[in-house]
Amino acid sequence: MSAGKINATYLNQHFTDTGTQEQTRLAVLIDTLAAATMAEVSSACRDWSQSYKGRPERPVIQTRASEVKAIKAAMDTGAFSPNHLKGYHSNVSEARRVLSELSLSVSGRPQTDSKVRAENRENLAVAVKMVKLAKNGQANSPTLMQDATVEAEKDSARRLAGAIAKKHGIDFALLVADAVMELSDAISKAQVVNVPEQAQSETDEVAQAA
Repeated sequence: MSAGKINATYLNQHFTDTGTQEQTRLAVLIDTLAAATMAEVSSACRDWSQSYKGRPERPVIQTRASEVKAIKAAMDTGAFSPNHLKGYHSNVSEARRVLSELSLSVSGRPQTDSKVRAENRENLAVAVKMVKLAKNGQANSPTLMQDATVEAEKDSARRLAGAIAKKHGIDFALLVADAVMELSDAISKAQVVNVPEQAQSETDEVAQAA
């Protein structure tokens, strides 16, 4: 094998070629990754994974593809120099360690925590709803963002309800719905009860200030 342009065919040959020593194949892989861009590596890995769609080997292929991207991403940081003499898995472990320390994903992009990702998804969902509502004649509505937020929340609720029903069955989902309604009623009653208490507290504060 010799270094060349990375693609799905190359990756498949690399990981199925048992006739060549691992160190030799790894050296060629390293040279190939060095000559490629991250975009080319990601595209090759995606095409390679897609070629195994529906086949039992695909989970393994996806793992190998993630490892290849990790090596490339770590190489691009300048903080990692792969060594074919150390073996494939040792290089993968070192690459992942470097990416973790730099808070980068296997694609070389900055990692974000789950809270930020959730907020990004919510903001995107609201933006999509705003566009749809605007196309339906509500572009100049003063409550456009509020209406879009409500619609996005409804979609989230529907997805959650569907997930509960799929995982636990429709009967359990109905029990959850009843429990939510009971909780809502309890919260509403508690708020009504607390109104006089809050008003009395504010009156006391005014009296003390006087």
